[in-house]
Amino acid sequence: MKDNLTSKDTISNRLNAQDKMGCRLSMKSSLQSESVASPAQLAAKSSNKAVNNTGLPDNIKSGVEALSGYSMDDVKVHYNSSKPAQLNAHAYAQGTDIHVASGQEQYLAHEAWHVVQQKQGRVQPTRQMKGKVSVNEDEGLESEADIMGDKVVQSKCANGDCEVCDDCKRKKKNQNHQGVGTNVVQKVSLCRGTNRIGNLAYPGTSEHILIQQHYLININPMAEVEYLIPESGRNGGTGYADIVDPVTGGIYEIKFHPFVASAIPEVTRYVAMAYAHCDEDTIWHAGLIYPNAVLPYMGDQELVTYLHAPGVIGYYLRRRQREPERQPVTEPLSVTEQIKNFVRQVLEQGIDAEQAAEEWLRGNPEVAWAIIGLGIAGIIALIADDLSGVGVADDVAIPPIVTLIRVAASVVL
Repeated sequence: MKDNLTSKDTISNRLNAQDKMGCRLSMKSSLQSESVASPAQLAAKSSNKAVNNTGLPDNIKSGVEALSGYSMDDVKVHYNSSKPAQLNAHAYAQGTDIHVASGQEQYLAHEAWHVVQQKQGRVQPTRQMKGKVSVNEDEGLESEADIMGDKVVQSKCANGDCEVCDDCKRKKKNQNHQGVGTNVVQKVSLCRGTNRIGNLAYPGTSEHILIQQHYLININPMAEVEYLIPESGRNGGTGYADIVDPVTGGIYEIKFHPFVASAIPEVTRYVAMAYAHCDEDTIWHAGLIYPNAVLPYMGDQELVTYLHAPGVIGYYLRRRQREPERQPVTEPLSVTEQIKNFVRQVLEQGIDAEQAAEEWLRGNPEVAWAIIGLGIAGIIALIADDLSGVGVADDVAIPPIVTLIRVAASVVL
């Protein structure tokens, strides 16, 4: 909310190419005809203009129609709707219905483009929420809706002076309902990474950014930073968790060493509000997977980071220390390697999966959280290369993986 689109640049190039090859605004012909039309003709033309009963503002409706070639006459906007809150969203599109929560009208153009995507038959469910609601969270489609929604708002159609070309009208006349996925919801989630950057002149901002980037590069590139969680702020307003790991559900707050204790109630508040407003299928918790690190900093300084408490990453600066002479040591295995080794041993040596998992995970709760977050599909994807390398089929690996997940849940939940 993944087509095979991987970046906003790719999406933008593709859409621009389609625009050049397909439907274009008939601005030139419109201006030429109006220059020779009589006042009576112009008045007649104005009176013949179709009435907009969709609920979409005229500029958004005409802009989407001009850019897509699809009629929006069958769209219905439900304002001040209570339904988005039921899906932890600000707004969503389902078929030709757009539901918008109170005060969230800024998402209309974005959701209108989701209607176009559903008319094109490109939207398939990526997961099912409780209540058997099928949801599409394809990042490629979401990025495309962002880009095209912005184009709609910024286009000349915002002034109401564009038309859909006649050929486009004929071409799309009978395609209003083609491919509309009436059972699939595309939504603007309440909770999301914002990637916002604070004032770099403010003490601690650069340290926060460095720690966040270190997490993204070395621990989980799919993590989100400056993650918006409603009602999680100190006074009940919007709060922004420094790092949220969607794989494990771990939430982290970064604090300068003297103030680490103050972060504990902040993380507790983030977790509680994530359960209230964010993805209901995620097991939200104070993060546990953060190895201590020493990061290069400015001048002769280095940044020391550590996990002070679950969900609290502390840091302080110190003078860069001379690197001690390296001694041969055995590096601790990453969580990923530990999971791979466990499944490999069960498959190759035939050991008791339940007993082995119990002994292993009791002393390693952070691994248990990672296993729960990954789930069966995630673990199979993680070890797919290893399985194929030893000639083991996925279905053979599933029983020990199921056992591993069950034991992990009994250990930490």
